[in-house]
Amino acid sequence: MKFTVSLPIGGPIHNVSEISTLATKADQLGFDAVTASERIIMPRNIKSKYPYGPKGKIPGVGTSQNTLELLSVMSYIAAKTKNISLVPTVIVLPYRNPIIAAKILATIDQLSNGRLVVGCGVGWNLEEAQTLMVPTPFNKRGTVSDEYIMAWKELWSKENPEFRGEFLEIYNVDFAPKTVQQPSPPFWAGGESPAAIRRAAQLCDGWLPSDSNPSYPLNTAELFNKYAPNKNISILDAGCGSGLVGIQLQKYGYTKITGADFSQEMIDLIPNNIYHQLELIDLNEKLKYEDNFFDAITCVGTFTYGHVKANALNELIRILKKNGLICFTINEGIYKKYQFDLKIKQLSNDKLWDILDISKCTYIVNKDIEAWLCIAKKN
Repeated sequence: MKFTVSLPIGGPIHNVSEISTLATKADQLGFDAVTASERIIMPRNIKSKYPYGPKGKIPGVGTSQNTLELLSVMSYIAAKTKNISLVPTVIVLPYRNPIIAAKILATIDQLSNGRLVVGCGVGWNLEEAQTLMVPTPFNKRGTVSDEYIMAWKELWSKENPEFRGEFLEIYNVDFAPKTVQQPSPPFWAGGESPAAIRRAAQLCDGWLPSDSNPSYPLNTAELFNKYAPNKNISILDAGCGSGLVGIQLQKYGYTKITGADFSQEMIDLIPNNIYHQLELIDLNEKLKYEDNFFDAITCVGTFTYGHVKANALNELIRILKKNGLICFTINEGIYKKYQFDLKIKQLSNDKLWDILDISKCTYIVNKDIEAWLCIAKKN
């Protein structure tokens, strides 16, 4: 496991005098990296939805953000440290001229002797982009960002760099110095949308999700493993999303896992060799599987706002074999609102299942959002 230190370059805990002290101490103690965040300017009126807060609102609007410029800080820390990696988290790619940004980043990699990691994202704040007079269309920022990443790799590694895209063309130029790291410093993609995850897989070397990433309770697979020692059982991962639960189940030794989700876009993000079969299903409808088909079912992160309703539990029980296990989560906010509490009680009263374990657990890291984690056995 590697540890990083986040530098306070802005906001209420911002203190210029402490930046160097923190970075140099982390370097001396053997930490892997220092990180710092980007905020160039803060419009006082923001209608854009903030993707990393439960209410869609970014804190601090209407107050001075007092944030230092990110890449300038990285250059400063490069001069103050010897071994630690430098990770901007993240550069908003469309905000800067791509050629100038390529030069700045190559300079940081030179000054640090190859310690730069390019944390990058596309941005979410339309009002900020408008204030900065970003010349490319906001609704095309994903495509713009992909082109910038590809162009930077070309500039940093080729003697005769050439790139032709929809928003950027480079040809008949010399670009030097190149980055120390060849063919380029590693790229880590920020964001949690399907497009961001795809960018991480196809163009980058790593993924930078937020600390509020609503993935699933981390002990789901652990709880399932406690009650299902047989690794050869057939499992349906209903609402499998991008395969997070399947990955954890595989680590526990389960191999006969069918992944099923409503979204082909999410299924396309699943790594190879996690599921032996992948299918599109709508959990609010009757499922195509026969009665008593699966030995076990997981349904994690699906019972939440605007998604699958409580009656889906009846259908999951139908396709579950006698004595089979069903492990699922329910977002705390809809547990009573969508009558999941009544459905669980009804299924118990009707003797369709026995609840083996049910408890609250953290659902979104570092946020006051919880879920019910439940495992039951079909009668």
